[in-house]
Amino acid sequence: MEIASSAARVARERGVEPAPLMLAYWRDAAQWAKAHPEDEDAGMWRIENAAARLAADRLHAMGLPVAIAYAEPEA
Repeated sequence: MEIASSAARVARERGVEPAPLMLAYWRDAAQWAKAHPEDEDAGMWRIENAAARLAADRLHAMGLPVAIAYAEPEA
């Protein structure tokens, strides 16, 4: 987080809005399972999505731009 904060500060000092930090988000269990075939815990996609939402909230509170994107584009 310190690196992101420093980079954002430098960008703003130069008059440029920093690019948002990208966080991955899973569409559903099937998409997550396809990307993690070795993991048998089908509920992990929900945990990862919750962690992304929490991280986005904390980063936003720190004044950092955040964007959440689906982990894989729809086919």
